[in-house]
Amino acid sequence: MVDNISKIKDRLDVVDVISGYLKVQKAGVNFKARCPFHNEKTPSFYISPERQIWHCFGCSKGGDIFGFVKEIEGVEFPEALRILAQKAGIEIDQYDPAVKNEKSRLFSVTEAAARFFEKQLSGSNSGKQALGYLSSRGLKPETIKEFRLGYAPNDWYSLNKFLTGCGFSKKEIVDAGLSFQKEGRSDIYDRFRSRIMFPIFDLNGSAVGFTGRIFGDAANEEGVAKYINTPQTVIYDKSRVLYGLNKAKTEARLADRCVLVEGNMDVLMSYQAGVKNVIASSGTALTSSHLKLLQRYTTNLDFCFDTDQAGEMATKRGIGLALAQNFNIKVISIDDKECKDPADYVQKYGSKWLDVASKAKPVVEFYFDKERQKYNPNSSEDKKSIVSKLAPFIK
Repeated sequence: MVDNISKIKDRLDVVDVISGYLKVQKAGVNFKARCPFHNEKTPSFYISPERQIWHCFGCSKGGDIFGFVKEIEGVEFPEALRILAQKAGIEIDQYDPAVKNEKSRLFSVTEAAARFFEKQLSGSNSGKQALGYLSSRGLKPETIKEFRLGYAPNDWYSLNKFLTGCGFSKKEIVDAGLSFQKEGRSDIYDRFRSRIMFPIFDLNGSAVGFTGRIFGDAANEEGVAKYINTPQTVIYDKSRVLYGLNKAKTEARLADRCVLVEGNMDVLMSYQAGVKNVIASSGTALTSSHLKLLQRYTTNLDFCFDTDQAGEMATKRGIGLALAQNFNIKVISIDDKECKDPADYVQKYGSKWLDVASKAKPVVEFYFDKERQKYNPNSSEDKKSIVSKLAPFIK
């Protein structure tokens, strides 16, 4: 353990580690930044390259790279050690080497698949059509590149051939959720076909799974789902992964607030418009595990789900769950009925979304305004109805 700590410190510079989370600037022989652990306008967070430590003169927190990762990620030392070891490219001992090796291989095969999909988006004819579609939805090339969007060809074997050519076994490809095997057959088949691919990343930025959106002629086939996700694997648990959190975690801590949207495109368009503390449940119901993960960074949560009936139901359910875990809840209202979600709104209004997101209403006020439009506030019976509707949202 001690040897691993020394190796990690030898390979990683404190400025490089911290600048991966914060915007730092030179300050003489040191560096400075706005502290992520308390609100401040003038930087009081200093980093010493010579001593390989950091210290905030505003809140008195400080330490080495391990202390910083523990604080910024909200984890205990073993997890901070794992995160920094991965950054340093150092293998650390695990209790079960077989499990460690399996996870490592699944991370590798998923990363290889992400690269394959990226190349298909820009290099194949169908991929270029998908790229044109993404552009028509308002996504900029730099956003597509930053979030590593891709395309899965309309073929049963193309990804399998690529991955087996990279040295991965059929079992590893299936175990990563990228392929499936029909009963009684030895062949494996690509799970994602004719789909725009959204890689899902863990907190360290490693690809762990995918969401695939149907595209092209395959969308007209009967019984084809619009979206499919990677199934549960050793490295991907949908109840514990939030889309975009690897990007949003630092912004959420700095703002002490996070915006929760419904879909991947909502995240991408919001991020592009300047709302960078944004995450999505990505077609999965919000869970207690999601919220516990989010509590590492903030307990203030703004909901902005789709404006349809399903979105409203998901919002109410999610708010109830978050209130039970002591989150402070606000709701963002989309003020254009033609826009069903944040992605539509950003496509139409661009950076105006920043202003809309900043005007989120406390949950009771939001639902009071909503119910007041349905009832006569001068009627005692209607007043009782309004109160009964608001009761679940009052702590």
